[in-house]
Amino acid sequence: MISFIRNNYKSIIKFVILFFFFLLFLVVNYNIYQGDSVANYGFSYALLRGEVPYLDFNMVIPLFSPFLYSLGLHLFNDILMFYIEQSILLCALVYFLEKIVGKKYILFILGICMFYPISLCTTIFPGYNFIVFLLLIILFYLLKNKKNDILVGFILGLIFCTKQTIGLVLFIPSLYYLFSKKDRFFKRLIGYLIPIVITFIYLAITGSFMKFIDLCFLGLFNFGSNNKSISMFYFILLFVGVIYLVYRIVKNRNDYELYYLLLYSVISLPIVDFYHVSLFLIGILYLICRDISIRDNIYKYLVVMIVFVVIYSKRLQTYMFGFGMIDILFRILNIIENYIPSGVVKDFVDSYIPSSIPGVISKYTSGTIEMVLCFIYAILMAIFLYYVVKIFIKRKKF
Repeated sequence: MISFIRNNYKSIIKFVILFFFFLLFLVVNYNIYQGDSVANYGFSYALLRGEVPYLDFNMVIPLFSPFLYSLGLHLFNDILMFYIEQSILLCALVYFLEKIVGKKYILFILGICMFYPISLCTTIFPGYNFIVFLLLIILFYLLKNKKNDILVGFILGLIFCTKQTIGLVLFIPSLYYLFSKKDRFFKRLIGYLIPIVITFIYLAITGSFMKFIDLCFLGLFNFGSNNKSISMFYFILLFVGVIYLVYRIVKNRNDYELYYLLLYSVISLPIVDFYHVSLFLIGILYLICRDISIRDNIYKYLVVMIVFVVIYSKRLQTYMFGFGMIDILFRILNIIENYIPSGVVKDFVDSYIPSSIPGVISKYTSGTIEMVLCFIYAILMAIFLYYVVKIFIKRKKF
């Protein structure tokens, strides 16, 4: 163990930093975007309590994702544990990305932190859709390194057990071997069926198999008809992404990853919105990171350059001044409000103007999340104070 740490200490430090980066990112954005995180947490918590899926509670997805996330809840049952697990899974994603694209994984991390105009950051929140993408990247790693077809089929089977529609369509490329190399096809089929058969045995034992069929297959028709939603902006992005993949396939018909990514686009249906289309677009982001050419010597400076630009950019200085002035304004209005006679103005300030930014944090959060956000607030105010002192020293005449 000591020799392993000694030989791999740089990688260990890197992934520890990534773990805390992802955890902080998820916790900070908890109140900005939760998506289905709360519902997914509920599914895992129900499994922890021993409830039978599809009988005691309804889902339209198979079991693998709720089961996977429920493992950490055995240590302590809190939404924060959900995000700790997700941070570990994001580190696993980075590990396999690095094996495939090398140091260009840094560009992928920067990409999935994007808030606007495309909400790629929403894709990293815990849930079955993220697990599908993680398994897709693992699949690409296995195919690139020509791993055993049974293992390839097993990953495809896990995708089915995570989101059945994606698992079915992603098995289509394997049908090619049915007509060319039947032994490879049957190996993949065996691997594909292993997790599915295990899931079906569990469903049969618990008496929930027919309910599973009803909710996860027959129920999808009702789900699709009742949940159709199309954002024109994201529909255009989806259309452009699909056309781009078709163009790439025409140019290079031997690139198997293009076929998988094209089939993966169905993850955006039937709800064509910022979240589901972004799930498809991170596949395009992966493809760009895989194919882009960047000089090797840029990587050693990339992270340092990003930090330098962020710290010294005037835009950040503007944001920090804005942040500090808003907090100071809240506090000033709160002080004035104490001396305003009762009336419409006092009632308005008391009802709609918070006492401070920490007051907003305390009102809408609690526990660990509140503590983390208050620490972040303290850091931002320290940066604000730094800029104030810097300007004061620069302009002061001694």
